[in-house]
Amino acid sequence: MLKIILLSGLLAAGGVNAVPVKSAGRLSVSVNKNAELLYTILNLTEFSRTLRAGRSGVPPAHQAVLRDFSAFKGHPAVAELDKEGRLNWEKGFCYDMFPVFALYFSPVPEGRRLRDYGDAFLARVLNDPPMTRAEKVKYLDTFWAKVMDFYRESHFEADLYNRAGEFETYVNQVRRAAPHFDVVGLLEGYHGVKAFSKYVLVPSPRSLPIPGNYGPSAGDAIYAFLSLSPGIDYSRNFFVKLFMWKTGMSDYFGFDSSREINFLVLHEFNHSFCNPVVDRYGTETDKYSGLLAGMEVSESYNDWRVVMYELLVRAVHARLANKAEGAAAAEIVLKSAERSGIVFVRDFYGELGEYESNRGKYPTLEKFYPRLLARLDAWELVKTPRPFPLNYFMKPRTTLRKKTDPR
Repeated sequence: MLKIILLSGLLAAGGVNAVPVKSAGRLSVSVNKNAELLYTILNLTEFSRTLRAGRSGVPPAHQAVLRDFSAFKGHPAVAELDKEGRLNWEKGFCYDMFPVFALYFSPVPEGRRLRDYGDAFLARVLNDPPMTRAEKVKYLDTFWAKVMDFYRESHFEADLYNRAGEFETYVNQVRRAAPHFDVVGLLEGYHGVKAFSKYVLVPSPRSLPIPGNYGPSAGDAIYAFLSLSPGIDYSRNFFVKLFMWKTGMSDYFGFDSSREINFLVLHEFNHSFCNPVVDRYGTETDKYSGLLAGMEVSESYNDWRVVMYELLVRAVHARLANKAEGAAAAEIVLKSAERSGIVFVRDFYGELGEYESNRGKYPTLEKFYPRLLARLDAWELVKTPRPFPLNYFMKPRTTLRKKTDPR
């Protein structure tokens, strides 16, 4: 009985109350059953090997899925997410799509769709070959029916029951590591809006790839889905990798890094504030899309709108980190953005100082956003010759160069 009460508390819609009391009870921690169900299915695909590539160890949570659910690798829900499926990773059902899709439904075992699929969500899936909106909706609903069938056939609920202690550990790790400053007040004060009544931190131990953290919203709730911290990846160093193999050591996986949790909470929650601002200025934003040709970004940022989401999120994140933890914390955020290829981040970061000094004129970040966009006028594409001897075999690279300050 105690185990049942514990499990229901960890997986409750409202979550388990987190440590930061300054957030007026609106910040909570809970596990999302729907997301863990989808990630369990993803882990069973052959393609999941690709998502784990480069790590020197497999997280215990993933090992348990591969061991305990191996009999269901041939299930239709697994096939749908694998390489030959219509909803496979390479065709768009990837990264944040898993938690976003999970939030369209009430928690299993009910699993009822709560609202219509969003236009942006539908635009990312089932485009090869193209489908109409009605056809996409029908296909996604049919896939969810397969997911529910997997849930029943695999006795997924029993697995959660048996692992209640494990999930309790993850929830408690996040609670202890969660920021002790007023996250909710900081976000709402900076953006000038109060759009959400619930802020939920979601440890997701079965998520792929690692790291993979996302900040979707649903209704009046905003979420920060957190993947296991991979610790330090030594897999590229042959001698250390050999030592780890000899000693049986592997990467450390957990949710108890305060520095990482602080970073991720501000970053992921920021998406639900910043992304709509970028979308409202979509036409103006897309005028600068040619700049993407000169950027060196990861595969997950190969879309201009996604780049603009990340640019605004990371610039605001750095300003918030400066307010909450000081200049050194802000610099960590800025350097992380630059390593990801977001070269405009310091321009936006500097311009946001004007926003902070003129809140009477700009009560919300949305009102100020055109000023930020104007900073992109300072950049241009240039052709950069490749170094000798590559210049004899390869065309010049397209890169970005700063022109003059548009002001």
